[in-house]
Amino acid sequence: MTRTMKITLFGIALFFLAVAGSFIWFVATWDPEVEESVTSLPAPASHMAYAWTVHGLCMDCASQNRSQT
Repeated sequence: MTRTMKITLFGIALFFLAVAGSFIWFVATWDPEVEESVTSLPAPASHMAYAWTVHGLCMDCASQNRSQT
């Protein structure tokens, strides 16, 4: 194994250790009370509101568009 290959492999190993170390540091110092949760979204008022937010159409409009094609 040449010196250049050893330096390259050392650099790759150092990179992966830095990534793993930063992830472990992130998890170890995480304080859930400080951050706002991104997974708790308010429930839609109705199924029509859900269809609008997901598809951009209400259910009636979507069914009319399908029947016209």
